Amino acid sequence: MSGEIPEESAGRVDAPGAVVSARGMLGSGGNAMNAIRVRVVTGSSKPRVEKGVEGSFKVYVSSPPEKGRANAEMLKMLAKHLGVPKSRLSISRGETSREKTIEIRRE
Repeated sequence: MSGEIPEESAGRVDAPGAVVSARGMLGSGGNAMNAIRVRVVTGSSKPRVEKGVEGSFKVYVSSPPEKGRANAEMLKMLAKHLGVPKSRLSISRGETSREKTIEIRRE
C-alpha cells in the first residue's frame, strides 16, 4: 500500500458535520492533518471497525476502558483499517470519553 488513506475511509473535518476527502491532504506539503470522529464500544466479543455516518467510525474493542487499554486497541485497529502506521494516529479529543476525535498526521 502506498501509505495513503483510502478515500472511502478518510475524512477531514472542516466544520461541525462537514467531512471532506483526505486523499489529497496527505500528499500535500506542510503540516496537513486530518481528523475523524470515532465512537468506541468496549467489552465487545467481536472486535471490529464499522463505518458510521458522515465519515465517522464505530470501533468495537474487547479491552476494558482501564489504563488506556481500550484506546490502545482502538488506535491499533483503526490504523490497520485505514492502512496507515499507528504512529500517525493520535487522540486529539476524548481521551476518557467514548466519543473521540482522532488526528491522522502526514508522514
